[in-house]
Amino acid sequence: MSDESIRNAFAFSIEDLQANENGLLTEKQEDLLHNYSISYGCGTRAAFIAIGLTLVIMSVVLLLVAEPGSAGFRQAMPYFAGTGAVFLLIFVFFLYLGKVRSRDLHSGSISTLEGEIRTWTKEFPTGTSFYMELGGTRFQLHTSEQMDALSTCSFYRIYYIRNPPTHVILSLRVIV
Repeated sequence: MSDESIRNAFAFSIEDLQANENGLLTEKQEDLLHNYSISYGCGTRAAFIAIGLTLVIMSVVLLLVAEPGSAGFRQAMPYFAGTGAVFLLIFVFFLYLGKVRSRDLHSGSISTLEGEIRTWTKEFPTGTSFYMELGGTRFQLHTSEQMDALSTCSFYRIYYIRNPPTHVILSLRVIV
């Protein structure tokens, strides 16, 4: 496939590619990364709300089952507090893990890979997903056009932002 079909399929310009080759992001790419960061923040807020609602529901159930100040209430409090602490620790652990895994997304640090790619599709009940792997790093492609623009017999240089499990492809080019 031609460089133009690759640029069209992956929605980047020659200016984007040149900036990435110099280790820079264009304004369009900074906006793209900002949108990824916002969606990451939405997931964090949703998890925080889910943990909070779970704790509220547990409190209501505790109040309905045992009268405050009773022996049963005092006996249940350590279990309730322990369960709440475990939920909170799990949440903090995954929040930390998410921050570590997405640090390149937030800093805009560009990574580069070169080599021959491998592509494949995977069928799900909700549709087909498209994947590409290069040097042990897996990328999920967004459209069949992206998959069609790539040739598994060619070598590529890919500029991307590490953000496991779905890295952000900024630009790529065929290398000889």
